[in-house]
Amino acid sequence: MSVIESLGSMYNFLLTPISSNSSPGQPGNGTARNTLISQAPPQPGTVPTALPDLPAPKAEIEAVLSRSWEHYKKVMIDKDGRPLADPDDGDIDGDKDTKERVTVSEAVSYVLLRAVWMKDKEAFDKTWNWAEKNMQRKNLKAIYYWNKQKWVESPKKDHLFAWRYVPTLKGREGGVIHYDWMGESVWRGGLEGASDADLDIAASLVFASRLWNNTSYSEKAKTIINDIWEKYVNKVGDHYYIYGGDQFKTMGEVNPSYMRPSYYRMFAEVDPSHPWQKLNQSSYRVVIESGDISLHDEKGKAYAGRVNLPPNWIDIQPNGTFTDSDIFANQGGQLFGWDAFRTLFWVAEDYAWFARPEARRYLTDNSCSKKDFGPYCFLNRELTRNGKVMAGYSHDGTAVAPSGWWSKSLNKEQFAMNGAYLAYFYFAGNKKAAKTIYNNLQSTYHQEGYWGDEPNNYYGQNWAWFGLALISGKAANFFKPGEIKVTPTPAPAE
Repeated sequence: MSVIESLGSMYNFLLTPISSNSSPGQPGNGTARNTLISQAPPQPGTVPTALPDLPAPKAEIEAVLSRSWEHYKKVMIDKDGRPLADPDDGDIDGDKDTKERVTVSEAVSYVLLRAVWMKDKEAFDKTWNWAEKNMQRKNLKAIYYWNKQKWVESPKKDHLFAWRYVPTLKGREGGVIHYDWMGESVWRGGLEGASDADLDIAASLVFASRLWNNTSYSEKAKTIINDIWEKYVNKVGDHYYIYGGDQFKTMGEVNPSYMRPSYYRMFAEVDPSHPWQKLNQSSYRVVIESGDISLHDEKGKAYAGRVNLPPNWIDIQPNGTFTDSDIFANQGGQLFGWDAFRTLFWVAEDYAWFARPEARRYLTDNSCSKKDFGPYCFLNRELTRNGKVMAGYSHDGTAVAPSGWWSKSLNKEQFAMNGAYLAYFYFAGNKKAAKTIYNNLQSTYHQEGYWGDEPNNYYGQNWAWFGLALISGKAANFFKPGEIKVTPTPAPAE
């Protein structure tokens, strides 16, 4: 879960939002759309063909990636390997120190991915060892139960990760807070899991096993992957879905940007005891249809149309229909914003690594009609008309008026989002658009090795980097089918 501040019109018809062909809560054209989602496994080594030239020389991009990684390590990773995230603005631990930086599992996962893609084993091991000891829930010797104001044994003993760690906590060097909400404006809890971070951590370990020929990484990955399925995945009707975390599973809360179709393809081999390929198929259903359903604004009014942008959050009802998020209804769940933009990157990654037809169509559908699978037409129109793409939009493609942390700064361009837009347009094959986004992104780059005016913004710095890494090939798929060795899972006892 993102914790950032939590966290041209060539034809007149293009200016009109695409009208929705769906009734409230119903997928717009689910049956027809699902026929595109390929049931076949990916072919080893499949890569896209006929990609455009890079928007800059590859050596130039790689120099930026290297310099920014070194800067990030210096500024955003403690000497013991702890990745830094946001300042404790809300004083969640009650020590009145609002400048200390917490650590979130998302920040851990981003460091591990960057380290493995940079082939930086020292940084990878240092951060992994710290996170395994201090945030993996089976290793938490005690947690601070805020409601009882005392340290207690953790009730969660799985291989997943607490989503937030505070560096100083009630007389100890640091730890994790367990919290039952008491009506406060501050959410103090940190024991719950965030499925996106756990997925990224597991993938980084799979890559590390392959890159450094060390099966201990893949063995650790397997335990995490197993628990991801057991704790976060649920079957609704004929489909499996991955929820935002263990706390969201019973609520039906799904975040489209948590979908990782490219990972599920390799998880199916690392953990053959679970049907990961089926989760892959349902993930595209979430990505595609979440942009096609009828959603409502913060006042409960249905949007007049849609432009195929995925929202930050949706609910999956017991009958399998997608609706507005209940718990995030007044916190921007229906917006394309600080969470949802990442969906574009993960689809681009799936195409970059596996050239999947469903990814390709999501990236390139441009009939500018309700038949489109993805938001290409809308995003390209925005870029052509304005020379930039805003950080966020309402479900109908209109501008977002600031009304809380969830909508802060969405009505302007942001370098974090430009990282994902860059990957999206590049793998869509739009050379001109990719070049424009690249120039916009790099206009905010400082030679010291960071983007924008906040070198300590872990979220933005990582997402700018990811976009460049994917188009340059630095964010590579190290996984090769048949080369990851893990101990088979014993058959269940009769």
